[in-house]
Amino acid sequence: MNDQAKRAPALISVMMPCLNGAAFLDATIESIRAQTYPHWELLFVDDGSTDRTLEIIERHARADARIRVFAMPHGGRGRARNTCIGQVRGEFVAVCDADDISFPERFATQVAYLQDHPGVGVLGSGWVPFVHDPAAAGRPATGFPATPQAIGAQFSRGKMRFHNATAMLRAALFERFGAYNAELRRAQDYEFYSRLSRAGVQFAALPEALLYYRQEGKIPSLMYFRENGMFMSYADRVLNGKNGVFADFASSLGGRAWYCYYTLKYAYFYLKMRVRNHG
Repeated sequence: MNDQAKRAPALISVMMPCLNGAAFLDATIESIRAQTYPHWELLFVDDGSTDRTLEIIERHARADARIRVFAMPHGGRGRARNTCIGQVRGEFVAVCDADDISFPERFATQVAYLQDHPGVGVLGSGWVPFVHDPAAAGRPATGFPATPQAIGAQFSRGKMRFHNATAMLRAALFERFGAYNAELRRAQDYEFYSRLSRAGVQFAALPEALLYYRQEGKIPSLMYFRENGMFMSYADRVLNGKNGVFADFASSLGGRAWYCYYTLKYAYFYLKMRVRNHG
C-alpha cells in the first residue's frame, strides 16, 4: 500500500450513548464538531433520558448532518452501546462519553497511528482528569502502560490498565468478536476488551493526552467503587464460561463475599487517596 492510499480519508463512527447528560452535553458535542479531522459521523443514542438531553442533541443534529440521533427506552449502557454498533458505517469507532471533552487533534492523531500500525486493533491515549472546569484541570494521568506487550500483560492478570474513554478501535473487531455484554451495567468495556485481548488483538496507547476526562470527584463514591468491582468480578465469570445472570451472582455466597471485599478495599483506597490529595 502506498503512502497516499494509506492516508486516504477514513470514516470514523463516534459512539456516544447517553442518559441524562444535559448538564455537560453541549461542551462534549462542540469538542467533536471542532475536530481537525472532518470525516466522522456521530452515533448518538439517548438511553431514555428524562432531562433535556434529546432536545440538546437534536439541536446539534439540525446544525450538523454528520450527527445521527437514535432514541430508545432506558435499557442500560451496554444495550445503548450495541445500538450504536448496529449503525456503524465507519472503518474506525471512536469511544466518546457524553461528558468528556476531546482535544481538537484527537481523531486526526489516532487515525494516523492506526493507519500506520495495521497490527494494532485498539488505540488509547493519555488524558487529563477534571471535575468541573477543564481549564482548571491539573496534570495528565500517569503510570499507565502504552505498549501492546504491557497492556496485554495487564489483561492477562485480570486488570484493565487501558482507558476506554480514550479508545479508537477498528470497526471490524465487532464483526469478528461480537458486541458488548448488555447484562453488564458497568465494566462492559473490561469484558469486551478482555475478550479481544484473549483472542490476540493488540492494544496500544499514545502517551500524549488527547482527552479531558470528567470525574465525579477526586475520590469516587463507595457505591460506584463497589458496583464497578462487583460487575468486574461477574465479567470474569462470564469470560471464564460460567453462565447465569448478574442478579444470581450478586445474591450468591461468592457474590456476597465479593461485596464485602470491595467494601473493605474501598476503605483502604479512600484513605490512600485522602493522603495523596492532601499530603
